[in-house]
Amino acid sequence: MRDKIECGIFSLGLFGEWIDTFIEQIHQQTDKIRLFKIDVGVFVPLDAFQVGGMSFPHPQVFHELSLVFERYDCIIIPITPETLIWTRIVLSQLQSPLKFPLVALSHRVQPIAFVDMAGKGISDYIFEGDSAIVLRVRLLNALGRQKTLLAQERLVTTDRIGDEPRQEVSSRVLSFFANLLQEEKERKRRRSIGSSQSNKIENVDYAETFQVAKARVVTEFERKYVVNALRAANGNIAVAAQRANKHRRAFWELLRKYQIDPDDYR
Repeated sequence: MRDKIECGIFSLGLFGEWIDTFIEQIHQQTDKIRLFKIDVGVFVPLDAFQVGGMSFPHPQVFHELSLVFERYDCIIIPITPETLIWTRIVLSQLQSPLKFPLVALSHRVQPIAFVDMAGKGISDYIFEGDSAIVLRVRLLNALGRQKTLLAQERLVTTDRIGDEPRQEVSSRVLSFFANLLQEEKERKRRRSIGSSQSNKIENVDYAETFQVAKARVVTEFERKYVVNALRAANGNIAVAAQRANKHRRAFWELLRKYQIDPDDYR
């Protein structure tokens, strides 16, 4: 396990001072994570692209600054309601896996917004209120997934030359999350029509504290992640664990935790 993780934080002027507060809080809690704010405006124009009347760097910014970003173990990209659309455009421009993992840092953005991003280049996500312990776990998971993804890329490209192998690798990642996204869309549709049938959908309870609501959403996301891993692997636990980048024993613990029977997906 890494002793220290060094992360660059993709910083735009419009983010404000909350990023500095986040960095300070993490550094106060641990010396095993070092966060460095990267002022993107020093390297590229910040008004090369317009979205919703706001100015942003060109969507190819991650390729343009790849040499800068590769100095770090990973890059954290803050995502706010104002930058959400631009971020999705940027991710859609990634033609091949980056050499560093991208971790989304949420500021007033709900977790559901990251479901589709998982298949477009975001390795994991964190919230500005997360502790250093949670952050370290998320970063290590992202680094592990990135290592696996790049290993798959190297294996495929050594067999054939051209763009087709890269497309196959990308499609494997996208297909893994496709069912998860579809289930969430269906869940929202059923909620919107106020279904009162036996298969009830849980509505948002605003009487809950933020931490309780967040824990519930994360739990639901984790369970669906495991289910979709099993579905994609046709119930094969070893393959599902590999797809989820988890040790087989840890994957078994998740199955017990959520009372999931792998035979249901064979």
